[in-house]
Amino acid sequence: VITIPDLENKQQAEQLVEYCYFAPRGRRSYTSKRVTRFGLETDLKAMMDRTNDELLIVPQIESITAYENLDEILTVDGIEVFAGGPNDLAQSMGFPGQPDHPDCLKITEEGTAKIHAAGKHRDADIMVSVDATIAVRDAVNAMLSAGSGIKGY
Repeated sequence: VITIPDLENKQQAEQLVEYCYFAPRGRRSYTSKRVTRFGLETDLKAMMDRTNDELLIVPQIESITAYENLDEILTVDGIEVFAGGPNDLAQSMGFPGQPDHPDCLKITEEGTAKIHAAGKHRDADIMVSVDATIAVRDAVNAMLSAGSGIKGY
């Protein structure tokens, strides 16, 4: 998993994909020691293919500018999950310290709907509250069981 803060536009999203994936999808570089497990990995092509297949890029959409550009960002292939940043979003909208401001919540809900409509996913932004433990448990359960066919942990 590679998490990148403050993604704001399609060009940044395209660069992110280019820099995170190995060829032919991108142009990520590698050092021969760490990436090859210090010499234990001998089939570099297989290692690069496996890394590309297993890679999960999670950019953070955390400004009003990012939400305004979200339709274009969502067209970039190679990014399947988006994280939020409610406090940064609130600050960018002129509501510092108010991530629960109605305007912020509306933008977040609209953005989440767009993400889902594009067939992509949103991580769970959990704000500290009395119900945080339950919310975290439910979010983790949903994330872990999505696609596994196993429910109810």
